[in-house]
Amino acid sequence: MLDFLPAPIRGVIEIADRVPDPGLYLMDAPAYAPESVGGLVASGAQIVLFTTGVGNSFVSGIAPTIKICANPVATRRLGEQLDFDASDVFERRATLEEAAQRLQGLMLEVASGMLTWGEILDEGEDVVSRLGPAL
Repeated sequence: MLDFLPAPIRGVIEIADRVPDPGLYLMDAPAYAPESVGGLVASGAQIVLFTTGVGNSFVSGIAPTIKICANPVATRRLGEQLDFDASDVFERRATLEEAAQRLQGLMLEVASGMLTWGEILDEGEDVVSRLGPAL
């Protein structure tokens, strides 16, 4: 059993604020991926876990971005744009626990220097255009 799932939410921080203590925090940030991920990295995130359903191609240019998808149609279509295919959970061929263990292993590999597809393909952009309410 993985000890980090599920974790209680400890609080909410503003965009780009540092997390005050260890634990899971939510960030009050725009939904637009380049802005929200930029805020996470500015807060101190070392690796970004970016989930996509239909295939948003965003990756951070500042921190390694592990692109995750569980949509079987999108995972077949996107191939090398994704780092982690969780469609086996969606299709009930694997458990969430099994996928979490695989993802944890991938996170350790990326933290140890393995390149993500975004890094290999030299993609990535970050945006800090608003620090207030956004549509």
